[in-house]
Amino acid sequence: MSYHVKLQTFEGPLDLLLFLIKKEEIDIYSIPIAKITQQYLEYIELMQMLDLEIAGEFILMAATLMRIKVKMMLPSEGENGEEVEELKDGLVRSLIEYKRFKETAEELSDIEYEERKRFTRNFSYEQDLKPDDYPYPSEYTIFDFITILKNVLEKTPEKDYYSIKKEKIHIEEHIKFILNLIKSNEKISFLEIVSRRNDKIFIIATFLAVLELSQRKLVRLFQVHPFKDILICRWN
Repeated sequence: MSYHVKLQTFEGPLDLLLFLIKKEEIDIYSIPIAKITQQYLEYIELMQMLDLEIAGEFILMAATLMRIKVKMMLPSEGENGEEVEELKDGLVRSLIEYKRFKETAEELSDIEYEERKRFTRNFSYEQDLKPDDYPYPSEYTIFDFITILKNVLEKTPEKDYYSIKKEKIHIEEHIKFILNLIKSNEKISFLEIVSRRNDKIFIIATFLAVLELSQRKLVRLFQVHPFKDILICRWN
């Protein structure tokens, strides 16, 4: 698959960890390292398979998690026990600080938006319209979308191929396909699109096409319920 997607607002490794903690309803102060490490590595592997741009920080975090996991498997006596606790405490502190930073940034963004509404000026669709102005509760994160893709791929059976051939993926064709679907619809479900064909190549290509459309600001993506389906809506 030779198609590379670069996202301008790609979340980082701490975002992924916070996402997994929220998804699994885990107490941030008592993270099950083995479970979180396994899930983190699964997401990294899928992101690499999709050619999504992954910064070095993701790999560094994976190494940190693996180090903690290995250390926890050793006898927790003396210096090893102290090192494990220090590594875990450092990870928790980083997550808590980052979570507070994100919450503060979101609060400031809301204040800025409210202040802008006090002044009369020409309306700009891209700048002035917030997710709250839509009939859908919230915009997605890349990890929400990857979770849906991961679930769909796990339910899609493997095909038996009797002749080996290279399958070409034309993302632009999938982009046109999606644009045609939303021409006559206000919104369309990602799961509804991919359920039309029980084919992993089609599902992955559709996923990449939707990401590209979102980056080009031709569609907006929303989630009605956390960790559930993604709605694809026309930008205007």
